[in-house]
Amino acid sequence: MKLYITRHGQVGVNAEYLNGNAFLPRGEMNLSDLGRAQAAMLGKFLAKRGFSGKILSSPLWRTMETAEAIAAETGSVIVPTPFMHEIFNDQEILDAYRGLTIEELKERYPHTAKDATIEYPWWPKQTETGKDVLARVSAGIDALLAELGDTDEEILLVGHGASSGEADEYLNLNPDGMLWNCCLSMYNSKNPRESFGKNVSFLNEDMITNNKLKCSDYTFDEKELDSFAAQRRLPD
Repeated sequence: MKLYITRHGQVGVNAEYLNGNAFLPRGEMNLSDLGRAQAAMLGKFLAKRGFSGKILSSPLWRTMETAEAIAAETGSVIVPTPFMHEIFNDQEILDAYRGLTIEELKERYPHTAKDATIEYPWWPKQTETGKDVLARVSAGIDALLAELGDTDEEILLVGHGASSGEADEYLNLNPDGMLWNCCLSMYNSKNPRESFGKNVSFLNEDMITNNKLKCSDYTFDEKELDSFAAQRRLPD
C-alpha cells in the first residue's frame, strides 16, 4: 500500500488562531483562495502520479474542502475519517463545537462517498494532548496497514497540523521538516525505501505557506534550509 498524507490548504487569511498559534486555527473555517489553489495543485500532482484511491479526510471544513479540490482532479471519493481530526485542546471551543453530520458532509462536499457513514458526534468529549492525537492517528494507520499493507491500494489521508504531523512522526517521514499547507508525504509499506516526507515540489515558492506564514517570510537556519531544499525536490 502507498499511504499518502497531507495537511489542509491555507485557511482564510482572517482566521482566528488559538493563543496566536498559526498552526492551530480556532474551530471551523474555509480555505483561502490560495488554499484552494494549493489543494488543486496537489490534486493535479497526484493525478500525474496515477493516484485514484480513496481520500480519508478529517471531517472539519478546511480538510474536507481540501479533499474536495483534490478529488476533483483525481476522480477519488472522500471518506470522512475522525482519527484525522484536529486536536481539541481548548475546553471552551470543544464545548461550543458542533461538527457536520454525514448527511451534511455529503451535501456540502459532492465527492463524499455515497455509502460513507460516521458515528456522531465524531469529536472527543474531553480535551486532548499531543499523546492523545498520536494514539488515535497511529491506531488508524495500524488498522489501514493491517488491512491493506500487502496490497497495491493507494490511500490519501487529509489532516491538520496535529494529526498529519503525528502521522509523519509515527511513520518517520521527515518529521523535522516544516509542515507546510498541502505538503505531501508518502509511506510505501511494500517498499519503504520509496517513502518520502513533506514534499512541496508541485507548488510555486510563492504558494508555500504555513497558514499565515509564507515561506518567503520565514528565516531558515542552515539545517532548515537543507530540509526545505529537500522538500522542493521531486520525489523519486
